[in-house]
Amino acid sequence: MLQHKGQTSIEFLVILSIILILSLFFVVSIHNTFDINISVYEIKNKTLELISLSDSSIIIKNINYAFVDDDITLTLNLQTINTLEEPIVSEDYLDISEKIKKITKFNDVKVNINYIH
Repeated sequence: MLQHKGQTSIEFLVILSIILILSLFFVVSIHNTFDINISVYEIKNKTLELISLSDSSIIIKNINYAFVDDDITLTLNLQTINTLEEPIVSEDYLDISEKIKKITKFNDVKVNINYIH
């Protein structure tokens, strides 16, 4: 009878450890998604601020991202309307890149801008 109780507790510990490992993987995946969302949100807000300050007719078409390990590259696709000027440049995002590095796990944040005319 004692041998059976010991076996039950070992089975319980194995099941509990499997649940803990699965939860750990779930939390890690949520954390990565959260960092990406923060980065895209910060870049979008900075872009809207720059658009309003430049008084240009620019539309944000989309923001794409690619990340490898602790590096992320964000690509902004901006459309200009009735003009060929490109008032927003990558250097405008240096301060926000540093902010993203501080509040997320990313060590390197690059912002590329593509204009669609």
